[in-house]
Amino acid sequence: MLGFTQKIVQMMKAEKLFASQVGPIILSQIENEYGPESKALGAAGHAYINWAAKMAVELNTGVPWVMCKEDDAPDPMINACNGFYCDAFSPNKPYKPTLWTEAWSGWFTEFGGTIHQRPVQDLAFAVARFMQKGGSYINYYMYHGGTNFGRTAGGPFITTSLNREPKYSHLMELHRAIKLCEHALVSSDPTVTSLGTYHQAHVFSSGEGSCAAFLSNYHMKSAARVTFNNRHYDLPRWSISILPDCKHVAFNTASGKVRQSQLQDTWIRLMLREIIVTTCGIQPGEALHSKTLEESFLRGGQKPSLNVDSAGHALHVFINGEFSGSAYGTREDRGFTYTGPVNLHAGTNRIALLSVAVGLPVSCSTLLIWIQMLAIT
Repeated sequence: MLGFTQKIVQMMKAEKLFASQVGPIILSQIENEYGPESKALGAAGHAYINWAAKMAVELNTGVPWVMCKEDDAPDPMINACNGFYCDAFSPNKPYKPTLWTEAWSGWFTEFGGTIHQRPVQDLAFAVARFMQKGGSYINYYMYHGGTNFGRTAGGPFITTSLNREPKYSHLMELHRAIKLCEHALVSSDPTVTSLGTYHQAHVFSSGEGSCAAFLSNYHMKSAARVTFNNRHYDLPRWSISILPDCKHVAFNTASGKVRQSQLQDTWIRLMLREIIVTTCGIQPGEALHSKTLEESFLRGGQKPSLNVDSAGHALHVFINGEFSGSAYGTREDRGFTYTGPVNLHAGTNRIALLSVAVGLPVSCSTLLIWIQMLAIT
């Protein structure tokens, strides 16, 4: 890990990409969501985090370093939030900025599962709520498209892409409104005023007279009319209105404006080369197993049954070169049992089991053994 990180930083520095070199990179990240692993490992996990932080800082990128979902990130490392909502998040030290490194614009799709859709209005509400509570930085995950290269897939049973529908037109209007509040936002912490049971005003002001307000309606079902600075404002349910001058609404997160994309997909044919990965130097012949059986079970007039217990993820069965059946698990329960009748004949029979990994786990502490038990009855 040390060599890899050094190499990446060296490459970035060579191209003058860090902000300290007048480049576009304003943050560096080491590790990702290691917090749960660190807690599970105890002292060893904590020691690793301290080592990784020290190693990263000593590379002198000239920009801040962050760790995502790592509550005990040591100084000067900044711990950051990943999630659907991060308005309740605070860094582990009061002098650190509040960063949202993964604002989840959707959720992954499982093979054969539901396609999840997050309304852009809800995403905009989450971002505005984060900003009104003093948030400093937001990064969308994903802003558009997917996260995988080529035909690869991550995490067992996860498809190769997240929701491809871009949300940038609505979010562009949101960030335009936030940009108009810039001077007031960076000049003070918000003053919070109750406007009702589910309604609040977060007001930012500067000594030079600039003022910005976020008017919130947290009720998930009912719209509301509130009074702020002797003016009336209509707030749709679960929404926030942004007032860059504390008077006029520049944007409401529940607004239904939709811009039609002018982008069109273009299909191109690429040459693909399949790379077959071998493990632990196993030779093809070592995957073959021969056994001589007394074939009394073939004399009863019924087809024998093949039973295979597998730890996952999917299995295709071939009997004497002919496809016989398939079985597969799910993301929640990857193990399964294949049971099916098979056509066997007197003499030699070849049973081929093709075990398939439907994506690789992004983190695990144990190796998986796919085929657990095979039996013919």
